[in-house]
Amino acid sequence: MTQLGWVALYAALAVAAMLGTELVITDLLGASNPARPQQDALASAVSLAMLLGLVAAISAALVFAPAQLLQTAALRFGASWSLATIPVGALVTWYCFDRILPLDVNLGFNGLPAREGAQPLDWQSYVTALGFQAAVSGLSLSRGLKRGRGALLLALAGAALVFGMIWGHAMADLHPPV
Repeated sequence: MTQLGWVALYAALAVAAMLGTELVITDLLGASNPARPQQDALASAVSLAMLLGLVAAISAALVFAPAQLLQTAALRFGASWSLATIPVGALVTWYCFDRILPLDVNLGFNGLPAREGAQPLDWQSYVTALGFQAAVSGLSLSRGLKRGRGALLLALAGAALVFGMIWGHAMADLHPPV
């Protein structure tokens, strides 16, 4: 469960960085709303980033917890059995994201349509879930490292922030200046 806490923290960092970057680019640098003072834009960037970061952390825990419990159960039989659960864990992760997550991650913001109901499993969705599940499983299995664990956790935090900023820049491109 501690490893799941790290995953939740990285999800929160990525979402907070995304929202912060998007709001800074659109409201502070882009001056898309000249009637809105910069202080208000900065306050909303901070408060919304913290709120949606918390939502992302809870969502990540809900999505990855069942697959991590499966992997933990398989770890009793050895690390190789635990690694063998990653493809099945990806299916569980996809199912939890698509069917159990209590809210739509997109929420219909930024001009993107909200998803309607359950989505069919396709290869792209499975490969995406497999990539995320492999990363989470790698983080969980890395707890046995005696050296380099702190550097790994710090590097992953940096990667989450960079990913969030790139994502935020892409989202800001959906809001052209008026």
